Amino acid sequence: MSNDSVSMLRLLFAISQGQIDHDVSDGERDFDRMMQDTKASKLERRTNNEPKVEARYYHKQLVRAKVLLSRENTPEEYTLFFATMAANSIAEEAVSVALKNGRLAELGHRMDEIQMRVGLEDDECWLVGEGPDDYQVVSNESEELYEKVHDTVFTTVLRRYRLNSNSFGFKCLLEDH
Repeated sequence: MSNDSVSMLRLLFAISQGQIDHDVSDGERDFDRMMQDTKASKLERRTNNEPKVEARYYHKQLVRAKVLLSRENTPEEYTLFFATMAANSIAEEAVSVALKNGRLAELGHRMDEIQMRVGLEDDECWLVGEGPDDYQVVSNESEELYEKVHDTVFTTVLRRYRLNSNSFGFKCLLEDH
């Protein structure tokens, strides 16, 4: 996860549709070079977690998924794996931002207050569905909002990279969104 998720997300979503399409087209023309660039980006990310490096890494992962989708004899599970792995990681970055700001952060603080009020220790937690009624209300709202943020970003990323094709399982992934 990025050390500055807000900046990374800004940089990633600032990549224009024209740039995405251009990079996909380049990858389709020179698959080997695109794969080398993707690998280099992954290696760079291991040693440098600057937002621009993270954004470039995710962009290259999604471009690779889109290019793989257009190649014959590429198992759809392979493409599905790469596309969803990147989109899910980006969605988790967005959720991490939301957990620190806004309504999700408020709900997290409220759950902490309730846990302290009833004397739950830091290393203790309730199982799903357990705990006081007011905790359940706050927890349910938090879970719903968490899923909404995650799913919205996940589907937005797939659509931006035109990975919402009906050619494999994305149709059912995106139907409700």
